Amino acid sequence: MTSKTETIGGETYTAAMARFRQLIKDTPAADPAQPVLLPGEHELARRAQALKEGIALPAALLAELRQLNAV
Repeated sequence: MTSKTETIGGETYTAAMARFRQLIKDTPAADPAQPVLLPGEHELARRAQALKEGIALPAALLAELRQLNAV
């Protein structure tokens, strides 16, 4: 059995991935309240939220960090 391997250029790959992404996004969600997400989208959304709003830290941890910063 002979296997043939082909490579594709960056533009072709990018276009193929864009079509694949759109196919995934156009798939109806099983639960309309939870849209279909691609790997990493949840993390990117959480990062954007953290950059915009900051992150909540327990008071004890915040105090410890402040103490370490004072050294």
